[in-house]
Amino acid sequence: MTPEIQLFETPEWSIRYFRFGTKGKRPLAILPGLGLTSASACPGAFAARYRAFGEAFDVYVPDRRADPPPGYTVRDMALETEAFLLSLGSAPADLFGISQGGMIAQFVAAVHPALVHAAAFCSTVARVTPEEAERFDEWMRFAQTENVSGLIHAFARLIYSPAFCERLLAAADMTAAAVTPEDLRRFLLYLDAMRGFDALNVLPAVKCPTLVLSGGADRLMRPGAAAELAAALGGVSRVYPGASHALCDELPAVRKDVLSFFLAAES
Repeated sequence: MTPEIQLFETPEWSIRYFRFGTKGKRPLAILPGLGLTSASACPGAFAARYRAFGEAFDVYVPDRRADPPPGYTVRDMALETEAFLLSLGSAPADLFGISQGGMIAQFVAAVHPALVHAAAFCSTVARVTPEEAERFDEWMRFAQTENVSGLIHAFARLIYSPAFCERLLAAADMTAAAVTPEDLRRFLLYLDAMRGFDALNVLPAVKCPTLVLSGGADRLMRPGAAAELAAALGGVSRVYPGASHALCDELPAVRKDVLSFFLAAES
């Protein structure tokens, strides 16, 4: 059954989310990375990919807010995620943050530690350097000129391994047709939010068990970025040789390792 899209609202903003898994189990929130569309655009496919998580946890997948204002930051995203987690009114949640979602998870775990039982960070950094931010420029140019096909190709070739990328780009025209001008507006604001991101000064406040995962052939993150994050957290780090930035999508073993980490943290 496809998970139902639900809405979490405050007087100022709202976010969509969906839920799957075993109600009554420990809550686990998955915070996906940046994309042209959100995970809630295809909740059934997402839930199928993480079916094993749903067997062990009550899984929530919140979006970013649909109407981000100019100047929107990763810290703003984290504040909204914190409010969403508080609304669940249940036990502290496990957090699985992927890429930009991992940046959000860092702030949540550091600033509101009572909300987080354990946290896994995949393909993410503790800070975005000016050199890394320059890698966003091509994506921004394509989005600003509404060249969706060019954006999809540029995004995919930096994120995915060559073999996986070729399979994905075979359906690029179909994907491009579904992208709206509003999707591009949000993408630009979400992308710009990462410029200047730096959580290093708050990471010592993270007290929960942590796991950092990275691909050895990640072309988006600078060499050593995952090691820097793991050192700041004082947790476990795991590198997958030859894997891309999207290692969580490409390698089922990564999802299995993350699930094993959360299950081990249950006690």
